[in-house]
Amino acid sequence: MWANCLRHLPDEPITVAELGRRARTGTNLDGMRRWLYVSYAPDPGRGKRPGPDATVTLTAAGRRAREVWQAATEETEARWRTRFGAAAIDRLRAALADVAARLDPALPDCLPILGYGLRSTPRANPPAPAAPPAPAAPARPADLPYGRCCPKRCSRSRSSSRARPARPSPSAPPSCA
Repeated sequence: MWANCLRHLPDEPITVAELGRRARTGTNLDGMRRWLYVSYAPDPGRGKRPGPDATVTLTAAGRRAREVWQAATEETEARWRTRFGAAAIDRLRAALADVAARLDPALPDCLPILGYGLRSTPRANPPAPAAPPAPAAPARPADLPYGRCCPKRCSRSRSSSRARPARPSPSAPPSCA
């Protein structure tokens, strides 16, 4: 929510299309509304996504979340400077800036939010659902936890730490061994 939405939202309203342009990726607009971080005008209604011309406005909770995440980002870097040293973090920042300078500016700053099946767009011709798996072979009683093969009658001891063959009780089924 921070990486692909809140850090790109100013205090004044912007359109959904402008937010997408700034973030260079899709945004979890439903989640932002669910967490009460934003409001939309016109409101598309529950469970419906706002159109590209709808305006997105930060709520008080959204402004607070943006402040907290910004502070957390700054605090993390400050802790890294303490832990690893300012020179190491400066070298890391310079190396990352060099990599970022070589990237296509159209790439998003973060990974996109993908839908079910790890797709950002629905398939034109989705595959047919797979057949249900064949039922598994029944477990052998010896493979079951103690007492599950024949509760209250199993002679396999729970407290025995020695590896010895279990002998079934006279009332246990013949397969219990």
